[in-house]
Amino acid sequence: GHRTGILKSADGDILVTSEPKLIDPVKGEWPTIREFLESLFSEYNQIDYVYSWLKCSVQALRDGRLSAPAQALVIVGESSDGKSCFQYAIVTDLLGGRHAPPNRYINGNEFNGALTEAEHLLCEDPVPRTDMRSRLHLGSKVKEIVANETQSSHSKGKQEVKVNPFWRLTITMNSETENLMLLPPMSSDLENKIILLKSTRATNLPDGDEGKAEFGRMIKSELPAFAHFLLNEYEIPESIKCPKGRYGVTHFHHPELIAHLHESSPESRLDIIIQSVLFSKDGASPYDDKWTGKAIDLERKLRDSPT
Repeated sequence: GHRTGILKSADGDILVTSEPKLIDPVKGEWPTIREFLESLFSEYNQIDYVYSWLKCSVQALRDGRLSAPAQALVIVGESSDGKSCFQYAIVTDLLGGRHAPPNRYINGNEFNGALTEAEHLLCEDPVPRTDMRSRLHLGSKVKEIVANETQSSHSKGKQEVKVNPFWRLTITMNSETENLMLLPPMSSDLENKIILLKSTRATNLPDGDEGKAEFGRMIKSELPAFAHFLLNEYEIPESIKCPKGRYGVTHFHHPELIAHLHESSPESRLDIIIQSVLFSKDGASPYDDKWTGKAIDLERKLRDSPT
């Protein structure tokens, strides 16, 4: 996010040798991008969250407000529906043309120097494990990237330094239930830091290499007009503005995805087991609507149950 030159840091001066290549906005039409995005995010008026998130991010980068935060944009959908195209062809180019994969850093690798060379942290299928420790680790990394103004940049064989990068994090994954369980539990301190969207296959997404190449050229040619729309024409609806103003747009979680995430969570499965063992509907339960005891007593009853 920084322009070339000398950058003052808590750990000394840093020479910035390259900068983002921002698109010059030009008033015009952008029919390919409009159809692509509005069909990709067609449910629950998600498109306004996408436009608002992009508007706030592009405006902050252009204005040099590098500490302006934004939620992580998490997109879940069917394979090859266009969500990765959105990441690579639209988000990356609007944010200066540079992206870096944060997967290894998110999974615990301490070396993240390459991430400070890009504005867009582009993550596909973030973690390979669904155990609670891995999910909580992902949540902590998302909070760190989204909320911390100062980051540690550490390249292998080099001294770790403190920097203030402009970062926008997008995460895409396929919609199978096991993939949803890669996501961290939506705790009270994390839920406002994630916009969780469900994608559906874009209606104008082509098949074949030639079609995809032409589609990419069309998107690139329309990006100046789309940038002009975001910066000069689009207004964030009052109903989705961030109440405290920190993020510009408030968070949103697609209801279907949140329901699946909850149903598959360990606490939900435990609740189902407790209900079936202690409060079965077939009249066999000796308890009416209440059971009292210690945690160890509950564990014994659940383990001893034949159901």
